[in-house]
Amino acid sequence: MISHLSRGFMVEAHDKSLPGLVERIRRHYAKKAVRRQLQSLDDRMLHDIGISRSEIDRIA
Repeated sequence: MISHLSRGFMVEAHDKSLPGLVERIRRHYAKKAVRRQLQSLDDRMLHDIGISRSEIDRIA
């Protein structure tokens, strides 16, 4: 259920605090950046850090 529209972001009724919304958005972009960085590594580099390409989405 949507409670209101705030600066272009829909805020759900259970998350009425703006800091909570900002934190969720920040986490989303941080995870996206990690995923992008991991995807840019070649398979050997991923192996060196102990992960496979198929694990990237689960990890990031």
